[in-house]
Amino acid sequence: EDCIIKLLEESNNYDDKSIIIGATLDSDKQKITYSGWNGHHMLRDLTGERKVDHFNGNIVLIPREVYEKIGKNDPYYRHALGDFDYGLRATKAGINSIVYRQALGICDEHETIPKWKNSNLPLIQRWKALYSVGGNGANPNEFFYYQHRHRGIATACLTYLSNHLHVLFPKFWK
Repeated sequence: EDCIIKLLEESNNYDDKSIIIGATLDSDKQKITYSGWNGHHMLRDLTGERKVDHFNGNIVLIPREVYEKIGKNDPYYRHALGDFDYGLRATKAGINSIVYRQALGICDEHETIPKWKNSNLPLIQRWKALYSVGGNGANPNEFFYYQHRHRGIATACLTYLSNHLHVLFPKFWK
């Protein structure tokens, strides 16, 4: 109910120079579903260190000073990865991203296995899902762009190939 007030107060604690992230819980309020990340690990314990290097964009406050330095989300991303990209660009620019000390919203996780990896679906459905807007962040072109920007050309090429192999041979990747 008071999510925006909490975000603004926390931003003030950091002189309005840090990105403030609100974690979300599942509908049962038992598990953190979206939050900030350090590397490949999502922050699920909000009682300790809450500084992260990127984040899910479900609940995020970007102060004016940060916006003026980083700008808008990259329009190349149609759905997923834009939030991760923004956080990593901010981190590279020396801007901190801090997760608020308690969950601020409710949002259930996506299905456990993306359609493009689901061996129970026909190849054409997996292929369409891979290139769809809501394809769980795996659109090969967007993911290549993201990986190239943040992890280099070799990782980008390997990920591009790997995503297509997942679609073609999903049973080998369980």
